[in-house]
Amino acid sequence: MNRPTHTQGFTLIEALIATAILGLIMVAVMSLLPSLATTNAASRNEQRAVLAAKAYFENVRAEYARLGAPAGQGFDKDPTTIALDGTGDGLTCTRNAATTVTSAPLTTGGVAVPVLKRVTLTCTIQGRDYTFALDIPRPGL
Repeated sequence: MNRPTHTQGFTLIEALIATAILGLIMVAVMSLLPSLATTNAASRNEQRAVLAAKAYFENVRAEYARLGAPAGQGFDKDPTTIALDGTGDGLTCTRNAATTVTSAPLTTGGVAVPVLKRVTLTCTIQGRDYTFALDIPRPGL
């Protein structure tokens, strides 16, 4: 009886080995998915905080850029009273009072006025705090 020396296809052992290798690769890839989901959620939360801070700082810039505004407005306005948009759904932000970074010999009625203010915003989402700061120069200097 003549047996063919060349056969077509895979043997049972080859198929089992290929299936085992594929299984190991799938287990390795599947073990990465939970960490990817966690990283994705953290990035989404950070992005929400950044966007809220950006919107707030744009409102602060717009208010502080008003030249010739009455006392308590424009550059002298308390930033805790400026609109804060984009919060909710677990995101809370706290506006902090502006701190004077530098003063110059610029005087108004004999009183030195700040030429640079630092405005800070602290946002919290899912137990993680993000603090943002913006230095704003007095307009017209």
